[in-house]
Amino acid sequence: MDSHEKLSGGNTEERPVSELSQEPDFSTHMEQMSQEPDFFETKVLLGNNLMPFQELLKNADPDQTREIIQKRLAFLEETSTKRGDIVRGIHEGFISRDTRVHFQYGPGNPLSGYKIKNTDYIHDMIGDMQRNREDIRGSLDFFVAVELFLNSYFGYPPLSDTRSEFAYRELEKTGDMHQLSDDDWWDRIENVDISVFKGQEIAMCTERASMAQNILTFFGYEVSYVSGSVEVDGETEHHAFNVITNPWSGNRHILDFSMTSSIEKGGLTRIHPTMSRRIGDYEEFLHGQKIPSEISESHILPDGTKNKTTLHSLRYRVS
Repeated sequence: MDSHEKLSGGNTEERPVSELSQEPDFSTHMEQMSQEPDFFETKVLLGNNLMPFQELLKNADPDQTREIIQKRLAFLEETSTKRGDIVRGIHEGFISRDTRVHFQYGPGNPLSGYKIKNTDYIHDMIGDMQRNREDIRGSLDFFVAVELFLNSYFGYPPLSDTRSEFAYRELEKTGDMHQLSDDDWWDRIENVDISVFKGQEIAMCTERASMAQNILTFFGYEVSYVSGSVEVDGETEHHAFNVITNPWSGNRHILDFSMTSSIEKGGLTRIHPTMSRRIGDYEEFLHGQKIPSEISESHILPDGTKNKTTLHSLRYRVS
């Protein structure tokens, strides 16, 4: 995603996903659940265990937090689909540490991707969540928290793409790249980590969507990473985004952490990922059907009336 990467506007009350704010009130005791042998494995994948798992992490002490993260990441890595590269199309579930996610295509640019080996971002995200636990009351709040974390981790995306040049400069700091053997040179190139983009304000849609993919999967959501395209007001360009399944209804929605929407109330503006209406026929979407959405900006007036303005129309596609 290039020229439209910084588009924003917004509405935290997107109608297509209002059902996500009506999650059941689970009363399972955290201590009891954390002692179940399969809690970090099978049961955390079930929809009705999402909120207890979030609550457990929000209230865990530092030692408990480290143990939960270690066990959950080990399970996700072990059970993830092993792929050498993700270039175009869909990847379901956790992105393995040895998988390269590509952000540019075609010959001539070996520095076109990265791996997600460094898992400090999970620790950072959970730390943010624990510090702001009172603001996260359900999935919609959680998606906003992920959006805010990605903005904090990467910085806001630029209008031009400088990722390849930056990654190479970072590699040169580790030694003289020109004196390496061919094998060592390619080993360095193929093991660039997503963490090199931290705080550099150059990360774009692929980095944001791939990191969101692993964060959401860590918390038990059924989610897919999509390297496809989007039409913004009729103009098509490559774009990476996520498709998330509502664990209570089974409906799927586009979730975009790069093209954000906003809602303003009482002088405070809340940014959140743009989410589409439910995808009616998922198989048709997989075969090229375009899914409409919009970037919007909403204002809540003192009398409670909401004024919503569509800033940009969007149409998502797998390829």
